[in-house]
Amino acid sequence: MASNVVTSRILSYFPCMIHAVDDDTYSGSRRRPEQEWDALCAANDVRVWSARWRAAGEPDLERVEWGRFQHWRGPADDVPDLLRCAAGPDPDEAREALYLLWDGLIQESSTSAPAALAVPFLLRLAIDLAAHGRVEAVYLAAWAGHRVVYVVETRATLFRVAWPLEQFSVGPGETDRSDWSLQAAREALGADAGILMKLLDDDDPDLRTAAVFALATALNLPPTADHALRARLSVEPDPAVRASLVLAIGQLGGDAGEAERWWRDPARPDDVRFAAALVWLCATQLPVPADLTGLLAEFTTPEMEQVMLRVPWAEFSTPGMMRMLLPSPWPEDKPRGVPGRLAGWLAGLLDDAVGRPYGAPFPLH
Repeated sequence: MASNVVTSRILSYFPCMIHAVDDDTYSGSRRRPEQEWDALCAANDVRVWSARWRAAGEPDLERVEWGRFQHWRGPADDVPDLLRCAAGPDPDEAREALYLLWDGLIQESSTSAPAALAVPFLLRLAIDLAAHGRVEAVYLAAWAGHRVVYVVETRATLFRVAWPLEQFSVGPGETDRSDWSLQAAREALGADAGILMKLLDDDDPDLRTAAVFALATALNLPPTADHALRARLSVEPDPAVRASLVLAIGQLGGDAGEAERWWRDPARPDDVRFAAALVWLCATQLPVPADLTGLLAEFTTPEMEQVMLRVPWAEFSTPGMMRMLLPSPWPEDKPRGVPGRLAGWLAGLLDDAVGRPYGAPFPLH
């Protein structure tokens, strides 16, 4: 039965895509009177529905009214079967189901309401040691609540998880506001912070990194979350996980003073000092001191680039992002080669001396 679900989803891929971008449907939905539009949006506010289903008890796929919402490939009533396949015993079917979930729930421009509703189920998949695709499931849950990254990051944007409320795109459903979907997903991550904190001690370093990123994305975290991140940092052996932990601690409330103590401390690992320097850049609008740029130049090596390629804050590995990289701040480096990709990514942060306002990469309402 699981195979039939995945097969039917693949076969419906192209018709769904055509339906999702049908010009007549899209323009017609925008012709609704303003009062009708507001009432329809309020009736389908995913934040309200997500909180209501969460309050009803342990997540139940049958309780969620998936058909009320749309993802980027059509009606969301296929999501529960895909989630079942993703959590199933067959590794190929699980991988295919996760691919289809990624493809439908999150696109280049935005997340979606069904992505937010899927968060509790994705996290329960990740905590199941017998499940396949545990890392991918946590990242999908995290990106459900995170603005999609395909802009050159600056000091003002690196730690910005979501657009401000009332600045939003609409889609894939006609009442699917991106700001509400992001908020609903982040609240769902915060409600299941206990699962994410357990994953900080998982044997898989990539799963630990994904859990750190998800915690940094969440809203309404319990006070124990900061302690859990710091406790893990004190024993973490993996450089990419350590760098992610430092960034998460900084994003969730660390201050420039602590970050400066860390990046100036020669007893700390290079990856911790490097990440702490990034935290300092984002935690203050002060001019960048020469010794900090010197430290970043010293640590921008092929080895550090390999570490940062595994850190989800540092998006510079895809061809699209590589085309957007600024010239290296250190001319002897090749800005689009190895190790120049990391140098080019850093140039965006260092060029933003006092923090620029964030320009949205798509029209906002």
